[in-house]
Amino acid sequence: SAGVVSYNILRSTHIDGPYTLIDSVNWPANEFVDTDGAPNSYYKIQEVGAGNSILTTSQPIAGEELLLKSSLRYELLDLLNC
Repeated sequence: SAGVVSYNILRSTHIDGPYTLIDSVNWPANEFVDTDGAPNSYYKIQEVGAGNSILTTSQPIAGEELLLKSSLRYELLDLLNC
């Protein structure tokens, strides 16, 4: 998105929070691995603009959903490289 300088990664053990900031990723990077996460974790991603202003915040994303997407991406990349 226009004006994005970084992304905040937030995690919670409950879908309705509270969410804790676990890391920030500078734009244009768009990958993050939560080594302390679990399939029962929930995440939100915040787009951060200049001056640390929060531009948008995603809806909650289930850890198991992210795990499935990551696994599929890994398998597809492996298949495409054969």
